[in-house]
Amino acid sequence: MSPVSQGGSLIYPKIKTILQVLTATSYISLN
Repeated sequence: MSPVSQGGSLIYPKIKTILQVLTATSYISLN
């Protein structure tokens, strides 16, 4: 599985960013 693909190289960073934002938001809202 090559991480360097035309679609994956654009999609996966977005997913990671979204997950980080959701995690940070939920963490802040819980505290």
